Amino acid sequence: MKTLLRGGSVVSGRGMARLDVLLEGERIAAVGENLPAGDAQAVDCAGRLLFPGFIDAHTHFDLEVAGTITADDFASGSRAALRGGTTTVIDFAAPDKGESLASGLARRRREAEKSDHRQGLPGFCAGPRHGALPGAHALAHKPAGGGSGAGAASGRI
Repeated sequence: MKTLLRGGSVVSGRGMARLDVLLEGERIAAVGENLPAGDAQAVDCAGRLLFPGFIDAHTHFDLEVAGTITADDFASGSRAALRGGTTTVIDFAAPDKGESLASGLARRRREAEKSDHRQGLPGFCAGPRHGALPGAHALAHKPAGGGSGAGAASGRI
């Protein structure tokens, strides 16, 4: 399905401009002045601000903390985030006591599959000293889910 957002004020890091935005499914196909509607459903966005998706770089979905579990799991938390315009979340991922970093990250990735949008899971480990994490260097440089670095896991938008 194609949608043309016509005449909105597009906000970016470079400023704000009155432009059209053509969406094809869940992706931005084009941004420009006076884009042809073609077979797209046109939506008049005059007088409205059009923002790119926001990034929440610090979430704690379905996480055990001090004997309780945080209120939102990946499904409910990502749905709430999307309603507010956040299209990417970076959630906290730490291994359980005695669990390897790789195992803890893999477990959090499985839990994150319930997410409705992109998510990243940075690995975190507290306690061990330098050299006490066998395989951590390889894990930090292993692409995960199309991303790169420690825990860059891509999902859906």
